[in-house]
Amino acid sequence: MTDSLDNLIESLREELTQYGELLALLEAQQQHILERSPDLVQEGAHQIRVQTQHLERLKGHREITRKQLYADLSLEATARLGDSLDRLPPEYRPLVQALVDDNRFSITRIRKLARQNHLLLNRSLTTANELVDSLYDNGQPSIYGEDGRFPTESRGQSIAYEHVC
Repeated sequence: MTDSLDNLIESLREELTQYGELLALLEAQQQHILERSPDLVQEGAHQIRVQTQHLERLKGHREITRKQLYADLSLEATARLGDSLDRLPPEYRPLVQALVDDNRFSITRIRKLARQNHLLLNRSLTTANELVDSLYDNGQPSIYGEDGRFPTESRGQSIAYEHVC
């Protein structure tokens, strides 16, 4: 049983470490958003995506180690880890409880920071859309046609197309 318990503890520790890495990435992304560095925001988004995929694999591994421990303890496989602490050896309970609590706290911080970043990015996009919309009169681009006159009807092409061609 101690081998499966040690494996679970190691899984929880690694998960906690990787949550810390994700928090650092989210904090860096927020800083890049505030600095208005779109390339760094995009790069950070990719790193965050890779880190969350890594965390999903770790959670899967943790579940395997938890189920192995539960089999060794003759516990129901669907029982929550926090509810099963009383079945662990007393000397391990504080450590496992602390790891579970720290992981939960990290998840809460990650969700909060991810939400803040989402709101900041959404606000940036709204501001950019308002800027683009302000360039148009009544929803139509204010540009001249090839003959030098203001077109009377839209040709269904974007303002970018008009400026390039």
